[in-house]
Amino acid sequence: MKLRGRIGVSFMVVMVIPLILINVSFFMIIKTRFSMDGDKSAGEKTGMIASIANPMSYISRIIADDYNELELCLKNSPDCLDDKVYLEKFSEKISKKYSYIYITKDNKLIYGKNMKLYNKIGYEFPAYTYEIGESRGYFEDDSFQVIVRYLGRSEKGMEVFFVTDISELEADSKSVWGQLMASFVVIMLLTGLLLSYWLYTSIAKPINSLRNSTKHIIAGDLDTEVTGHKKDEIGELSADFNNMRRHIKELLKDNLKKKQNMKEMIVNISHDLKTPLTVIKGYTEGLREGVANTPEKQDKYLSIIYSKAVEMNSLIDELSTYAKIDMDEISYNFITLDINEYLEEGFEEIRTDLEINDFEVYFHPYEGKLEVIADADQLKRVINNLVSNSKKYAANDRKGRIDIRVSPKSDFVKIELEDNGIGIPKDSLAKIFERMYRGDESRNSKIGGSGLGLAIVKKIIEDHNGRVWAESTEGQGTKIIILLRNAEFTTSKEILNKKEQNRSNKLFMRL
Repeated sequence: MKLRGRIGVSFMVVMVIPLILINVSFFMIIKTRFSMDGDKSAGEKTGMIASIANPMSYISRIIADDYNELELCLKNSPDCLDDKVYLEKFSEKISKKYSYIYITKDNKLIYGKNMKLYNKIGYEFPAYTYEIGESRGYFEDDSFQVIVRYLGRSEKGMEVFFVTDISELEADSKSVWGQLMASFVVIMLLTGLLLSYWLYTSIAKPINSLRNSTKHIIAGDLDTEVTGHKKDEIGELSADFNNMRRHIKELLKDNLKKKQNMKEMIVNISHDLKTPLTVIKGYTEGLREGVANTPEKQDKYLSIIYSKAVEMNSLIDELSTYAKIDMDEISYNFITLDINEYLEEGFEEIRTDLEINDFEVYFHPYEGKLEVIADADQLKRVINNLVSNSKKYAANDRKGRIDIRVSPKSDFVKIELEDNGIGIPKDSLAKIFERMYRGDESRNSKIGGSGLGLAIVKKIIEDHNGRVWAESTEGQGTKIIILLRNAEFTTSKEILNKKEQNRSNKLFMRL
C-alpha cells in the first residue's frame, strides 16, 4: 500500500473505529446502569441517553406507570395497602427506579423502605398540608434531592407518599459520565497504540533497515542488501538503495581495477622509456669515447640517438594524451560532420605517406548523405591511430591494403577500417583496447609503440557516446568497427550530457 493510502487508512482508523467503539461502550454502560423498566426498545435506549442529559425528565417518565398503578390501587382497592406481599413486590420494583413508598397513619410510619431517606425527609410529611397528586421537592445545599408525591388518604386513615430520590440518579449519571470518559480515553489510547505499531512496522522498520544498510556501506560492506521490500514508496526507495549499492560496488571494483592497471602502466612505461634511454646513453658514450672515429659512424650514432629520442617523445605524447582524456581534461567541440566528406579529405592527407610505406587505400563511401555528431580533431586522432596500427602490424609477404567503409546502422553511423595485416590472436582480441596491451608478451617487441593507441581510440569513441570493437582472423587481417551517433537521431547536447554523467561517475569513483 502506498504511503498516501496508508495515511488515508490511518485517518479513517482514528476517526471511525474510536467512534464505533465509543458508541458501543456508551450503549452498554447506559443499558447496564439504566435498564430499570426492562424495556430494550430503541425508544427506551434513547431515553437512557436522556437520563444522563436530563435526569428529572427521565425519572418522571419511567415512574409514571408505577405511580398510576398505586393511585388506582388506593382508589379502587384500598385494602392493597394492607397486603404486605403486594407492597414488598411493588417496593422492590420501584426501588430500581430510585423510588420508594411510605405509608403513615396518625403521623406514624407503618410501612416503608430505605429508612435512611425517610429519616432525612419523613419528619416533614406532617408539616405540610398536601393535596392529592401534589408533588414537592426537597433541596440540600442548593441541590435538588427528593421529589415527594402525595397519593391521598385511605378510608382507614393511611396516607401514602411516593418518594423519588433524585440524588441517587444524579450520582449514577455522574458515574456513567466518568465511565464514558474512561472508556473514551482507553479506546483512544488503544487505537493510538495499534495505529502506532502498524505505522512503525510499515514505515519505521524499513527506514531503520535502510539506516543499517547505510552503516554497512560506511563500514565498507557493500554486500548486505535491504530486505523486506513492499510495493510502496519505501519499497521503491529500498530497491533504489540496493541498485545504488550495487552500482557503487561496481564503480569501486572498476576503480580498483583501474588503479591496478595504472600501477602496471607505470611499470610498463618505465620499461619502455628505459630501453631507448639505454640506447641513447650507450651511443652517447660511444661518441664521447671516440668509438665513432669516422664521420660516417658519427652520423649513424647521431641518427640512432635522434630516432630513440623521437620514440621517447612519441611515447610521452601518447601517455600525456591518454591521461588528459582519462581525466576529462580535453574539451570536446561536437559538431555535425558529413562523414563521407570528412573521411575522404582525411585519407587524402595521409595517402602519400601510406603509399611510401607500400600501402593502398580504398574508400567506400555511403551513396547517400550521412552526418554524425563528432569532434573533428579528436576523430582525426582516432583515424591516425588506427592507420598507424595497421602500418605497424602489416604483413611482410604482401602489399598493405586499407579499406574504409561507411554505412548507416539504426541510430548510428558505422565506420569500418579493415586491413590485410598479420591479424590478432583470438585470445588477445578482447584485450587490445586495454592500456599498454600490444598482443605479445615481450616488452622489447621490434614493432614498438606505447600500447596506448587503441586505448585512446576507445576513450575518444566512448566520449562520443559511441562504441568500438575489433574483428580479426590471425594471418589475414583486422577490421575495426566504430559506431558514431547519427546526427539525424541525436544532438551534441545529448552527447555532452551523457559524457558529463560518465564524468560524474568517475569523480564519485575517485572519491
